Amino acid sequence: MSRWMFNFAQSLNMIKRHRLVSFILVIQCAVCFFLLGSVSSQIVNADNRIEDIRTNVTEKNYRHCHEWLDDVQYYHYMSAENIGYTELADYYTRMLSEPSFRFFSLMQQPGEVYGDIMPEVCWDGYEQGENAAREDENGRTFYYIKCIQVSLSFFSEFALETAEGRLFQSNDYSKFGEIVPVILGSSYSDSFSVGQTFDGLFLGQSCTYSVIGILKPDATYINWGEISFCDRYMIIPHFLPNAEPTNADKWMLIQEVGSGVIVSDQDDETIQQRVDEIVAESGANNVGYTIGSSENSDDLGRFNNMTAEVSRQSTIIFAILYIFIILSITITVSGFIREYQYEFGVLMLIGAGSRDISVTVMNFLGVYVVIGNVTSIFLMVLFNDLSYTILYIQIAAVLIFILSGIMPIIKVYHLDIHEFIGGKE
Repeated sequence: MSRWMFNFAQSLNMIKRHRLVSFILVIQCAVCFFLLGSVSSQIVNADNRIEDIRTNVTEKNYRHCHEWLDDVQYYHYMSAENIGYTELADYYTRMLSEPSFRFFSLMQQPGEVYGDIMPEVCWDGYEQGENAAREDENGRTFYYIKCIQVSLSFFSEFALETAEGRLFQSNDYSKFGEIVPVILGSSYSDSFSVGQTFDGLFLGQSCTYSVIGILKPDATYINWGEISFCDRYMIIPHFLPNAEPTNADKWMLIQEVGSGVIVSDQDDETIQQRVDEIVAESGANNVGYTIGSSENSDDLGRFNNMTAEVSRQSTIIFAILYIFIILSITITVSGFIREYQYEFGVLMLIGAGSRDISVTVMNFLGVYVVIGNVTSIFLMVLFNDLSYTILYIQIAAVLIFILSGIMPIIKVYHLDIHEFIGGKE
């Protein structure tokens, strides 16, 4: 039998003679490795999250647009003659395709859905404890829910992605009809699936909502300087202007124009000049239209502080866990060395060296680390916590193996053979 096999056999023999302690140590290693992976994942996710929000949301200059129709203009606009609708529609279309800046529309308003089918957290007024239930003129119960209406570029502007289904496409914006495509926030994921339909009202007209996608959790956008999350919202298209508009089409166009957002690093004067040119080109001069002042979100500072605190607390927990598992393994293995010191002495008397004893101890330690590592990976698969977390655990396992073995190896090299043969005398 080779020396390595002999040393490994000695390690297994030590484990067999202490099955209960070995089992407890393996479970301890597995749980600690799993927690180390989870905590490190939280730290990295928090850092990545703030970086994503900084890049895709807050490090941009936003200008909010306003429409200033007076009572007379609004009366003619909503009349059967549709005075000003064509010009305003042309203006909105030009703004969407303008190359000198990015433009999208974003409007928050309650939606109406029949039946008690929506998650309560998605009700409009949920935070204030309000009951969202109402009855229409026919006695049917409907619920107000949180909704936002957006133009197509809203999703690319904030780098939003779906967990299921798809985002809106150009044809989803073509015309308001009986079927209205919607995208749901992640809070709906347990209650709805892609392809599901439900009845509701849109701008006072009956329609059927059809789910085409569900967003990933923590989908973030900015609205009037505040960071917001799409998780509890139903997202509806801001439909493009219609050649033969209904009252709903006209009201929607006013919303689209009045909720427009310009994203650009240009100064306000340059942007205002270009908008004025588009107003003139479209002939929408009967519409008072100004650009709100540039605004950056103050929420990023607060979000940064919150994320930094989460990372700090997670790092402290990570360090405590790391030190705990290293000390625990070191103390346990050192205890085994004390218990087996006379057997080690016998082995040294028949020719074994400190290196052989060290290999036996490190094999003994390695069995615990390897089994604990494999068990922790199984736990991560079980709890769907994979990706780079597994890599972190492998790095942690190697470092723990090395650091936990330092003190035991020092003790092995300080074993004195004279103590096993009656002392130095």
